[in-house]
Amino acid sequence: MLCVISTDIKKSSSLWKKNFNNMFKALQWHNAILRACFNKFGFKICDSSPEGDAFIASKNSKDDKIAIECIENIIYLMNYARSKTFLDVGSGKGYENKIHIRIGLACGKKTTDVAKYKAQGVTKSGKVCSKKQLHTVCSNKIVFKSEQAEITCGGWEKHYNYSGKTIEVKIQEGKVKWSDVKKFYFMPSTIKRKGMVLFIHNKCKSTTGYCGKASTIVDISNKLSKTGWIAIKVKRDKTAMLINLNITTDKDAKKEFDKISNKTVDYCAAFGKFNVVLNKDFANSYCFTPDAFGDTVNAAARMHNALVFIKKPEGIKVTETSRSSLNLGSGNVFIYKTQKIKL
Repeated sequence: MLCVISTDIKKSSSLWKKNFNNMFKALQWHNAILRACFNKFGFKICDSSPEGDAFIASKNSKDDKIAIECIENIIYLMNYARSKTFLDVGSGKGYENKIHIRIGLACGKKTTDVAKYKAQGVTKSGKVCSKKQLHTVCSNKIVFKSEQAEITCGGWEKHYNYSGKTIEVKIQEGKVKWSDVKKFYFMPSTIKRKGMVLFIHNKCKSTTGYCGKASTIVDISNKLSKTGWIAIKVKRDKTAMLINLNITTDKDAKKEFDKISNKTVDYCAAFGKFNVVLNKDFANSYCFTPDAFGDTVNAAARMHNALVFIKKPEGIKVTETSRSSLNLGSGNVFIYKTQKIKL
């Protein structure tokens, strides 16, 4: 039996907007807790994890007891970290100022859906490395069910959601100690860049939300990687995230969006400043696995066949939209929709 645990941070976009530096530091403690617990209980973390601030980890087991124990340890350590202010982002109590997570679990018969995408590294100066690696896409029905359990979980402190049923868990000190967590804590290097962020969404016809294969997303990501795009991660069967550091003007962003748009998938893009994170787990000393965080990334994730500009562009017809309507805080953003797609 395959058991999959998925986690996600409650209202993370608001936390990033509140204080980026505090959130980034707190996120590394969050990551250390999850890595320490998954390591202790033998769960393999998905290649694409963490997906920003979400984790997927799996383990073959005869029953779900070890998964439940792993979750109990995660909850205990998250509570402990909050009490010690390690997960503070703003002043005050609650998920508006501290990191809280939802946790989902699904166990069942393993289904094989193997797809690999070409991941590319970045140097400390922000130059794209020539070397690429093949990363596996974590995509099957058990992964999907674990995420659905997490998404529908009404709370995030004292229970988790298991295949549609909320189960109370024991909040007690477990096998993973804080000294174990500290071994997994590190602050990766970051570089500030202006560029374009792109999310690709598969048009899933399944009523369950599970498309069943990742080949379409992988093929498009690999094709775009030949034209300046860096495939950061392909997220299961439906979504991929890419960045392009060569696009530095509003005009070039519009031109690129017009060029790549088509009807086979949904394109969600943004242009502006964001932070490129250089993770130290790439295959060599000068080339790092990149990730991206910040306002521009969050804005891109909320588009639908549209390109959003964080600042108003000159000479481009855009629609001014309130940030609050997109759950992006206060102020306005500017949305451009290509004429090549009939929306």
